[in-house]
Amino acid sequence: MKGVTEHYFTDNCVNNVFVETLEMNSENKHRLYVKPKLADHVSMQGVTQVTDVTSGTLRRSLWFLVICGGVMFTAFNIAKQIQLFVSSPVSVDVDVKLAQTLPFPAVTVCNTNIAKRSFIEMYGITEDLTNELRYDFQDVGLNITRHFGSEKIDHYYTEFSHTIYDSLLWCTWGDATCGFDNFTQTVTESGLCFTFNAQGTAFVRNSGRHYGLKMALDVKSEEFTRSRQNTEGEGFMITIHSPDTPPVITDTGMAVSPGSQYFFGLGMQEMDASEGLDNCGRRKLKYFEGKYSREACRKECFTDYLLKACSCREAYMPGNAKLCESEVVIDCINPSTEQYLLSRPDCESTCPDTCSYNTFTLKTASSLRVTDEYLSTLANETGD
Repeated sequence: MKGVTEHYFTDNCVNNVFVETLEMNSENKHRLYVKPKLADHVSMQGVTQVTDVTSGTLRRSLWFLVICGGVMFTAFNIAKQIQLFVSSPVSVDVDVKLAQTLPFPAVTVCNTNIAKRSFIEMYGITEDLTNELRYDFQDVGLNITRHFGSEKIDHYYTEFSHTIYDSLLWCTWGDATCGFDNFTQTVTESGLCFTFNAQGTAFVRNSGRHYGLKMALDVKSEEFTRSRQNTEGEGFMITIHSPDTPPVITDTGMAVSPGSQYFFGLGMQEMDASEGLDNCGRRKLKYFEGKYSREACRKECFTDYLLKACSCREAYMPGNAKLCESEVVIDCINPSTEQYLLSRPDCESTCPDTCSYNTFTLKTASSLRVTDEYLSTLANETGD
């Protein structure tokens, strides 16, 4: 009986274990049947939590919303990047071309002399101007225009300044001779200047000094009184710029002294971008016609600022507003100009960069001292 009892107990234990194993295997088989096979192999966070039938409904719903949000966010950014790629596939494309012809820049020349001595003596104001025209290291003197009424301020730039007719001795463009008709006189913040290729019609076919512009300039030393502010000495200021942009002598002018021969080598870059790329674009201008440029837009902002502050303009400013009286130039224009340069109002921030433009850069510059024999021969030939 004892052996039977032990066998029965053992058999009962085995049966219990077997039955329990069957029940556990049955439960596991049931779970495998309910759970999708994809969930066992997907490693993305959240899929397992959503498909887990043992989790609560709220927990599974939250995980489902998280997954949907992530999918939507990813799809939105992918679509946005595809749209950006299709609209502007290239930001910068550098293409080196061997062109047959290249546009030539505009060359603006200004004499540094503030007023011709012969006209100052004719008006009998030599002593007054000598006391008022100060050097940079002295206290600032009065403005020269205080000696003229408003009707003469405009004439001051043509009568007292050096014109193209008393500055240009001769010039050549390529293998052809050029003259006064190839230059355009314009009034700038540096006085009366003259520009070659102001309309942008000149093109070069070859590189080298033999195919460019050559000029012989007469500084008229006997007419020198005092140079303009920040330029102490007789000579010329030359700036090279695109014909589409107004010259800014005070920013880009290069000094040329008399008695020397200068050589300038230039390079050109053509920029072209889709409107809106890197915030480039254009703005309708009131005073400038033709192709838009940021320099012209900035000059309009400066002009409008002074018109609002002083109700008049200087002769070098664009537009048809009345010219300022000499007292207004001293009392309003000059201090307002300093205030503008210090504050830079918000108007200039609305001037976008040009999307398509040409830039001319100075590659090489050198000079030679001209011999006395050459100067004397030139003086005999020109009768000067």
